[in-house]
Amino acid sequence: MISDFFSKQAKMYSQLIADMRLKESFYAIKNFDWNGYYLEMKDKLQNLSRTNYELALYHLATNHLSDAKLRFRIARYLDKDNKYTDTDYYIGLCYYQEFKYEQAKKHLQLHLSQDNPSYAEESDFCLKVADNRLSEITHVPAALISYKADQAAGLHIPAPTSIQQGLLRQVNSYLQLNSKPFGNNILDLGCGTGTIGFLARQLKLASFISGVDISQSMLKIAQGGKVDGVDAYNAVINANIADYITTTNHHDFDVIFADDSLGSLSQIEETLLSLGKLISAKGVIAISIRTTDQEKPLFNPFAQQFMFNQEHLAKTAAQAKLQIFFQEKVSFPNGDAGALMLLVKA
Repeated sequence: MISDFFSKQAKMYSQLIADMRLKESFYAIKNFDWNGYYLEMKDKLQNLSRTNYELALYHLATNHLSDAKLRFRIARYLDKDNKYTDTDYYIGLCYYQEFKYEQAKKHLQLHLSQDNPSYAEESDFCLKVADNRLSEITHVPAALISYKADQAAGLHIPAPTSIQQGLLRQVNSYLQLNSKPFGNNILDLGCGTGTIGFLARQLKLASFISGVDISQSMLKIAQGGKVDGVDAYNAVINANIADYITTTNHHDFDVIFADDSLGSLSQIEETLLSLGKLISAKGVIAISIRTTDQEKPLFNPFAQQFMFNQEHLAKTAAQAKLQIFFQEKVSFPNGDAGALMLLVKA
């Protein structure tokens, strides 16, 4: 019967497919680099401590803190040659991020009890936060800024914040008022993943945009940004902002953006003085900062940023021969009160 014929054909076809897959599997097994696989596995088995240490760093970078702590502990237990002397620091850092300060203190103090410990500055910073000695903090260590930024890069959200949109809107208005809406030399401090550079390029504000960030992961994303086939950033610089603004030879920027990126230092006076030297005669500095009613800078351990008094900022700007052209109150995504400000030469 016709149905039997088609049934037999279907079975034959199925068998043919199975035979082909078997043959493919046979060739895959035959051609597999068994020697390379053996050497790789042998190396990993002989270096279980290193393997667990590398896995721990990966979990830490991806914010899987429980997995990171487990792997660091295994690495430390298997470390017969005492290669990985920073495991207690990293375990303490994991607890610090979880706000489990007592456990963090235990491991950080163990780490600092070593001779010439690495990450001494970072450990001391975390201990000050854990002990609520916030008044003793003068800056956030560069390694911690970079570490947090690298983590944030993995959570990159391309949509601009309302604060970033406000900065671009006010800068655009200022440039229109000064008859220079196009062809500007722009510096984006703490450019992150490049949202501000992308928006500035869309608005055709710039002839050249430089981005500075301490995080290579952030810069890698920023470098990939394009507007109509043109790179959003002409140059990206991997540097700590505090170091860059005091050492750069460029002193002719028409616009400097610093969106929530000046709060790692309590000495805002020095920061504004340095920025004032980098802008052109009619240049503008567009910043967003976190604010407090207290007169002195106040460190916020949750945002890992200093908050500043707006009145104090106005006086500080005047000392740096800058004046406030525009300011308005804003709110950061985590609810912190803040201010958006445009500063120009006095």
